[in-house]
Amino acid sequence: MMLRRVAYVVNVFPKLSETFIAWELAELRRRGVEVCILSLRPPDEGRRHEFIAQTGLEERTVYNSWEFPAVLREFRPELLHAHFATEPTAAARELAAELRVPFTFTAHGYDIYRRPPADFADRASAASAVITVSEANARYIVKTFGVPTAQIHVIPCGVDAERFSPHGKRLEPPHVVCVARLRPVKNLGLLLEACASLRARGVEFRCTVIGDGSCRDELEAMRARLGLARVVEFAGAAEQVVAAGDDRRADEHERGDAGESHGSGGLWRPRGRAGSWWHSGARRGRGDWPAGPSWRHTGAGSGA
Repeated sequence: MMLRRVAYVVNVFPKLSETFIAWELAELRRRGVEVCILSLRPPDEGRRHEFIAQTGLEERTVYNSWEFPAVLREFRPELLHAHFATEPTAAARELAAELRVPFTFTAHGYDIYRRPPADFADRASAASAVITVSEANARYIVKTFGVPTAQIHVIPCGVDAERFSPHGKRLEPPHVVCVARLRPVKNLGLLLEACASLRARGVEFRCTVIGDGSCRDELEAMRARLGLARVVEFAGAAEQVVAAGDDRRADEHERGDAGESHGSGGLWRPRGRAGSWWHSGARRGRGDWPAGPSWRHTGAGSGA
């Protein structure tokens, strides 16, 4: 049975770099699922993605943690779901126990490899299901934390190939677009090294990096050292509608979080016909948005 009322627990909502959470919530709403968002901290960014206001997500968000129990009692969720295995999962577990409803959580990257909670296995055991975004993550969780394979569901982040695909005349020279936070985990130095290698081989191209972060000065210095000032542009953070515009003009897309686990990223091309999007290897119909978990009630929340 499809769940109709789901409460989400997240670190910060909305967050510019976490469109995967916002689109998941927007898709659930589009499918008729009522959502309530519990944000452990208020956002500190002034910039917002347009679609968050358009889909009414912010008005469904609660920021005062002392209000969470009362809000949930009134909302009556069938499931609590947390993004990241850290503080959100701890909070979801506590609230779910109080309400006597199941909880699940999605583990992404830093919460698996770099700063996992010491009691990861215990949290996974208490959860009705553990979601993660790649098979590599799932294998690591099983090997490192001893979580049973049957407890883990792999749901890759979807991409709307209608929104993020080249349209119109092909650019000359070819254009590479990378959308990523400028943080060490994204390993954008590797992208610059690849650009330097292409330039050394006489390949004509341009590269635009959309995003900002603590590594900007270091990456700009590396760009200068490699002689890429005329080839690589650091455009700063942007709303998704702007990033989509750059993607549509690009010949290749580099996603800083597209590596199979959590790190270096990889080149990808939109798959399938224009107007189709791909998620978990299955093509969905024209006009669909990228889906988050398709929650089915089997006595426990599980992603499909």
